[in-house]
Amino acid sequence: MDSINHPHGRSLLRRLELAATNHPTDTAIRFLPTGDIQPVESRSYGQLRAGALAVGGALRAQAEAGDRVILLLSPGPDYFAAVWGCLLSGVQVVPLPVPAQPGLIQLVSNVVKDCAPAICLLEASAPTEWKQLIEQAAPGCHLLTLDQALQAEPAPTWPADDPQRPALLQYTSGSTGVPKGAVVTHGNIAASIELMLNIADIDPASVVVSWLPIFHNMGFLSFGLLPLATGASLVLLPTSQFMLNPARWFLAISHFRGTHSGGPNIGYETCLNFLPDPLRGTRDFPS
Repeated sequence: MDSINHPHGRSLLRRLELAATNHPTDTAIRFLPTGDIQPVESRSYGQLRAGALAVGGALRAQAEAGDRVILLLSPGPDYFAAVWGCLLSGVQVVPLPVPAQPGLIQLVSNVVKDCAPAICLLEASAPTEWKQLIEQAAPGCHLLTLDQALQAEPAPTWPADDPQRPALLQYTSGSTGVPKGAVVTHGNIAASIELMLNIADIDPASVVVSWLPIFHNMGFLSFGLLPLATGASLVLLPTSQFMLNPARWFLAISHFRGTHSGGPNIGYETCLNFLPDPLRGTRDFPS
């Protein structure tokens, strides 16, 4: 069996393919839509790969390699199938927050105008206002729902796995000015994964728990693609549900026997300020 974490320098696409080939029935993602330990929406590595192939096929039918595809998606069990499908098809992924708050509307509009996307992947339940925002900012951008993409046929051929090809267009928050995009290549991602694996001992036996925003680099790569690229199990909580009740983070770690988790300072400060006293010292963290 080909090892996922060896040799060094392996591409993200190769790692994802190995994870799905070596562990097709293992749980890749557990998504907790309410932030509580139940209900759970799960996807195996085999299901994740099937979803990625379908999304990739849908994109190949409507976009060219190198085009930009916006992900205007809430956290969910198929989010990273969409990301994997984008990478397979050779387009650049542009992850964005859903503009559910007034302050995010201008950010999304500015990014869409700047990157001129060919396709916007969004949920079937997306409000009409979001669709109008995309259409006004990028006339000609095709709107494709994730449900539609997941039902598509896989493409017969895929672009070559080129380390120099752009994989991701990551934008700043725009809080201090106009948002700026940074191009991240497949080679950059491979190098980042190798560096992180030298620090964090993540393998197929690991369980990574995250509440981080999946459109930010830390939640997207370090606590998203990295565990999936190693065959680990990823437990995802919506950021909004963590902020409403930070105890959910610790309950998820305890229940699912999390081995890896983390976050920026604001996450720990939120816990210190709002974690109920009765919960402290009562959770089981042997993992």
